[in-house]
Amino acid sequence: MVSEVEHISGAQNLKNSLFVFVLGIIMILSAIGLLFWNEGNAINVQEALETGISKTISVTSDTVDPTNEGQLIHTSGRASSDAILQDKIFGISQNALMLKRKVEIYQWTEDQETETKKKLGGGEKQITTYSYRKEWSTSLIKSSDFKEAQTHQNPNEIPYKQQNFHAKKVNLAAFELSKSIVNKIDNYKSLDIDASQISDTIKKKFKISSNQLYLGDNPNSPNVGDVRVTFTYLPATEISLVYQQVGKGLEPYYIKKNDKNIELLQVGKIGIDQMFQNAQDENSHWTWIRRLIGIVLMSAGFASVASPLTTVAGVIPFLGSLAEVITGVFSVLISLILSGAIISLSWLFYRPVTAIIIFTIITVPIVIIMFFVKKKKVTLTSQGTPQTTISHTQKKNKEATVEDYDDGFDI
Repeated sequence: MVSEVEHISGAQNLKNSLFVFVLGIIMILSAIGLLFWNEGNAINVQEALETGISKTISVTSDTVDPTNEGQLIHTSGRASSDAILQDKIFGISQNALMLKRKVEIYQWTEDQETETKKKLGGGEKQITTYSYRKEWSTSLIKSSDFKEAQTHQNPNEIPYKQQNFHAKKVNLAAFELSKSIVNKIDNYKSLDIDASQISDTIKKKFKISSNQLYLGDNPNSPNVGDVRVTFTYLPATEISLVYQQVGKGLEPYYIKKNDKNIELLQVGKIGIDQMFQNAQDENSHWTWIRRLIGIVLMSAGFASVASPLTTVAGVIPFLGSLAEVITGVFSVLISLILSGAIISLSWLFYRPVTAIIIFTIITVPIVIIMFFVKKKKVTLTSQGTPQTTISHTQKKNKEATVEDYDDGFDI
């Protein structure tokens, strides 16, 4: 572990804040674009799925009916292949739809942690701490860029590459499945390594430990540069899918109105309605994730735009910290309001009729409630006026009575 101290002047901080200001503008514009596009994409996907379910017909996978050519079909069955996939380098072989070789190398990785302390006059003192740890990685980590490169050196190459082996022919009963469809099947299993399959050359270099081939002294105490190789495979799997029938094959079904493809695949035997419902749920899930990303990006953008202000206030450290808190809160509030407005405008742009209906449903009850509240207030006011008049009249009568009494007394 090593620490590095850097002193930044107030003038340099102000210069940096102007760059952050420009970056903030870019972030805000990007967030607006993302939020607007996201709503349109969500609507298009939803409409495409609604169109898709109305056009889909359920068929058996045992035979290919030529009359369904070009139609959007739903079918279920067992995706399988007779192929024996083989990794010739390691001698591993397995009947599968796909065989994957994963190669990892033990390496150093660098972590950075920076602590910033404000100074009187707008300057800053930055303390950066560099720490190091070892981890398994499928890619090389460039140690020459480390702060302490001399004492934390990584290998320059990985002796073996990762590789995927595909079955040339995969069928769903009578249908033929393309490589792109097989790639969507997520049902991989860990392969138990059979020592009898391993080539003699590999046996001399590697140790077999916990279903992995290990290149190094001790799998339980790895050193930098050690390599481990593991295998996973995709077995024959029960799947359900919704695709366009093209000959004996299946292709995405294009819906021109929404510029979207219908290509649904899920593991297991699943009905049409459930498959489309799952797709709608996934669409909603990703829509909310992108909304959240847009709001966070916009908040960061507004906070960056306020950077010159907080930098100037930072001439006095306490005021700088206070300004950061205030601008942070306002950035979040403004982003929430503006994001809501953008989402509303997006709906008005993409679905004007629906947006107007929703606006009417929300607005009409509010207007009615305000009308009755105002009417009730007017009624209460009008009821209170006669009481005030009577009271005033009584007061006058009382004064008159007193005067009469006084006059009578004088007589």
